[in-house]
Amino acid sequence: MPKENYKQKVRDVWLQSSEFKEWLRKDLTDLTRAYCSYCKCSINAKLCDLRVHAISKKHTGALNAFAQKNKIEFKKMPTKTIEQEVALCLFVAKHTAISPVDHLSNICSTKFDDSSSASRIKLHRTKCTHIIKNVLAVHFYDDLHRDIGDKKFSLLLDESTDISFTKLLGVVVNYFSAEHGVVVSTFLSLIPVESGDALSKKNLT
Repeated sequence: MPKENYKQKVRDVWLQSSEFKEWLRKDLTDLTRAYCSYCKCSINAKLCDLRVHAISKKHTGALNAFAQKNKIEFKKMPTKTIEQEVALCLFVAKHTAISPVDHLSNICSTKFDDSSSASRIKLHRTKCTHIIKNVLAVHFYDDLHRDIGDKKFSLLLDESTDISFTKLLGVVVNYFSAEHGVVVSTFLSLIPVESGDALSKKNLT
């Protein structure tokens, strides 16, 4: 009887190897084949064939195109410009909707062009949203947590419905601030809820 040919499967160690890990994947339709995520093609799952493919004209061309497409140049901004953008985000968060920030930042960069820092402002809705959510909110939440500490506090709850008819529960925390020496009532969170009954609120805890 003729000897049965051994069919090599993709090994996990290849997927972790610095030589292949950027582009080598398992072919989910055939475990005896490998898949190149750059070239979008299937390859015989043998080490020698993988190395031949890695130096092929097709693969090197796809690799260069992929590297160029995903290249992001980060330009360092002056500290003053960063402070100005954050100040605009804080103004937006406290006084207005996010959508006008596109126009507001354009006014700052074009009409205050005698300021080298203001002329570099590039702030639009997406960036403003991320700064509010991931920078300012985290900062003020930490400040609030430290100010309350282990002291007693109470919660004030109110319900509302947004434009998409999502029910929201607004939460305000009420506590005595030792730092400022006054009773403080401040916004804590806005939580989506399934319904407005007491059981839904109880399940949030």
